Amino acid sequence: MELSFSADDVFEIAINMEARGERFYQVAASKAENEQLRQLFQSLSRDEVKHRARFEAKREQRRIHLQKGGSPESERWLNDFLQSWSDGKAFDGENPEEFASTQDVLTVLKKALELEREVVAFYIHLKEFMPTDEEAAWVDKIVKEEGQHCQKICRIIEWVEDTRRIR
Repeated sequence: MELSFSADDVFEIAINMEARGERFYQVAASKAENEQLRQLFQSLSRDEVKHRARFEAKREQRRIHLQKGGSPESERWLNDFLQSWSDGKAFDGENPEEFASTQDVLTVLKKALELEREVVAFYIHLKEFMPTDEEAAWVDKIVKEEGQHCQKICRIIEWVEDTRRIR
């Protein structure tokens, strides 16, 4: 049986992924061992809020396009995209708040890095299905920002590991 997806489905998944990241980082910030980690997690949470808002705005632009007579046929690429991701790779059903509140900081950071990498992979794949260069560039901007999250988290992981070795 072939599943069928709409543009709203793709944007809803992206919005939910960003909301999940926001919640994860909020809980991690509340459990952070020091101010530097707290600030990192708070910054990442704020970035996820911005990304979610961008996807919400893009979803609304698409709805307006359809209301003005745009063809839903132009949305076929979205169905193709989600068909290729319907194995659930990026959506493991874990409760991010529970995980972030029950693990030590290094485990939380490693999980954050894993989640960010999954999001980057999702958006890179989404970019391939964008119907215009402008929309692909829009997704690419978010990919770069999420990639910066990965870099920040890697640096903090190294710092935490180095700090623990010194003790």
